[in-house]
Amino acid sequence: MKDTINYAFIIIMAGAIVIAQALWGTVVKQSNSAGIENLFLFFKSILIEPRFWAGGVLYMVALGAYFILLSGNRFFWVQVTAAAFTLLLSTLLAALWMHEKVTLVNFLGVIIVILGVFLLKLK
Repeated sequence: MKDTINYAFIIIMAGAIVIAQALWGTVVKQSNSAGIENLFLFFKSILIEPRFWAGGVLYMVALGAYFILLSGNRFFWVQVTAAAFTLLLSTLLAALWMHEKVTLVNFLGVIIVILGVFLLKLK
């Protein structure tokens, strides 16, 4: 039961981080059209964008899940497991939402990392 809860919090944390970063990425790409030369307008256009604030809220959700995970697990396990799930979710988001090409080699690399994480979990 504890493992199920831990993995649920890992997925919440990884998902919140990946979606927050994707939201911020879309805001920055859109705001960059104003020109990076004028930093005031650049930051103003970011700060008035609801996606920027939604990303911030998601980061706070991820931080809460991280604190909960750290309170009952080894730091090493939390870090490597979160990194693996973040990599997997980033790959899925890049392919499905951002319409980026994910090659077979990229996908195999993700699978190898995830298998490595499960090997690290073994005692």
